[in-house]
Amino acid sequence: MAEPSQQASSSQETAIDQSMHALPTWFAWFQRTFGLSFLVLCSAYLMGKLATIGWVQDLYNPMGWGWFNGAGVVFFFFGGVAISGIALTCSLTFAQTIMHRPFTVGHFITAVFTLVGMLVFFGIEVFASMAERSVNIVATRLDQWIWQLFAVSVPLTPTMIVVSLMFPLGSMYFGFVQQGRQRLTQADVAEDKLTMEQRIQHERLTAELAEVQGKTAAARAGGVGAMARAGLQGLRGGNTPETPAEPMVPPAPVTDLAASGNGHAPISQVPPADFP
Repeated sequence: MAEPSQQASSSQETAIDQSMHALPTWFAWFQRTFGLSFLVLCSAYLMGKLATIGWVQDLYNPMGWGWFNGAGVVFFFFGGVAISGIALTCSLTFAQTIMHRPFTVGHFITAVFTLVGMLVFFGIEVFASMAERSVNIVATRLDQWIWQLFAVSVPLTPTMIVVSLMFPLGSMYFGFVQQGRQRLTQADVAEDKLTMEQRIQHERLTAELAEVQGKTAAARAGGVGAMARAGLQGLRGGNTPETPAEPMVPPAPVTDLAASGNGHAPISQVPPADFP
């Protein structure tokens, strides 16, 4: 009975679910639980630091900020942190809007607006990452080979481009992936319900089996007890002496004349005659 429901729920799975099943269990759990949190934290740090650039003369010398500029650094940093989640929010809204049916004019306007916002804030995050990495990054041997292959000589390295795109792209695509997971909510609920029903049925069958086993054991114990009692009674009956039968007592004679029925004294009451 449970096989059709399992087939229906498995048929609704997308490539996202199949890829999650292919991953190790611990890593899939880590990605679902902490993946988005770390992506947002990385973006928040980049945007927060970008917002503080230029506010003070030396960002790495807090003792020279002063209390007023120091408060500004704190405010701008948390402002940049707040901006970091806008690209992810726009990607979620955009994915939800383009998948909505029927697709109306209002959905079209929302999709365009969120798409522009997603691209703008995505570009800001990429720029912030490149600005921070350009201070300390060094061209690798692979970077030199790539520029020689394309006959390009620029201070911007391919490694810096790839690393700068990694986290913003991850957060943006995470929105589309999560939107795809939300569409499978009904399938997940059906699968969980099926699993719970199977567990309940298993527990019910286990309880019934225990009850039958208990009744069987009780019946066996009762049969053995009855056989033991019958054996004891048989042993006791063979050793007990026979009780003599009580003698029959004759009925008492009738002494009432009326009781005889003929008005004469009963024969048993007539005195014997005297014979010479």
